[in-house]
Amino acid sequence: MPETVRSADGTTIAYDQVGSGPSVIAIGGAFNVRQSHAGLADVLAPNFTVYTYDRRGRGDSTDTEPYAVEREIEDLAALIDGAGGSAYVYGHSSGACLALEAASRGLPIPKLVVYEPPYATDEESESGDLSKDIQEAIDAGRPDQAAELFLGNMG
Repeated sequence: MPETVRSADGTTIAYDQVGSGPSVIAIGGAFNVRQSHAGLADVLAPNFTVYTYDRRGRGDSTDTEPYAVEREIEDLAALIDGAGGSAYVYGHSSGACLALEAASRGLPIPKLVVYEPPYATDEESESGDLSKDIQEAIDAGRPDQAAELFLGNMG
């Protein structure tokens, strides 16, 4: 059974905690749940207290509309607060982007590791309309098409 924290907007964020030592929070990518980083947590657990969590709308976490990156940063802030007020952060894929955004906004993250953040310059982007196309698919109630567009253009 996961533990939970409540984000600023009331969203319940489910997490698992293993190990002991300085706090590390692992942020998964768009299609991950907290168990996705269980192997990493097990490796780090002898030296760190590792928190893996279900991002809002995934796994055992709830969701509150409308979606905004700021809400996910508030979720991370609630986890950091629950972890003692400061935490190292590891982010993978879109979780890496959230980690970078959170650190840039001043969350108490003394060390940061990011792996495969899906950022691209305009020159690298295959479609300048990708974000618009993904949003249109989401708005039309076609999350499968949105995921296919994202995954087909990010790598």
